[in-house]
Amino acid sequence: LKGFQCQLWVAPSLEAYNWPCQEIEIGIRGKHQYCNVTLAMQLSRTWLERMHEAGQLFQKDESEVPARGSVLPGFLVPDEFLDGIRLCEWEGRSQVLKLGSVTYFLDGAHTPKSLQCCAEWYRWERERVNQRPCSKPLRVLLFHCTADRTPESLLPFLMVNLPFFLYNVEY
Repeated sequence: LKGFQCQLWVAPSLEAYNWPCQEIEIGIRGKHQYCNVTLAMQLSRTWLERMHEAGQLFQKDESEVPARGSVLPGFLVPDEFLDGIRLCEWEGRSQVLKLGSVTYFLDGAHTPKSLQCCAEWYRWERERVNQRPCSKPLRVLLFHCTADRTPESLLPFLMVNLPFFLYNVEY
């Protein structure tokens, strides 16, 4: 980054890490969250090391600092990080809310890319819910679009098999 005295690195994929468990439980669901998890882990490790708080969390790595712009190496993920990943919540983002016999699938997606991720997440969650015995839910999608967005650019991402589609657009 020209003009800034900062270093730039790229976070690796989730597969680059040494996980102390077979399955990773991510609090905020969706494949699109994988890059957020690895970025959060790299940022946390860097901050802990710079604050001299890493202690025994990480194995001592005597290797050189990676070159600018290169992909950072994965590491053995501490149990404390696993807890953070599992317990992470962001209300209204990939959120499943069950109230009585009604299940709400909530996501505040507002860009074409985030709506694409939202639709993928919803399809996965819908299949998960459909695996329950005697599950024949009525599906209604409620879509709201603020005046600073164009619904025509967002609606195509929401073409999922639903009997009802309600939308509200502010003008």
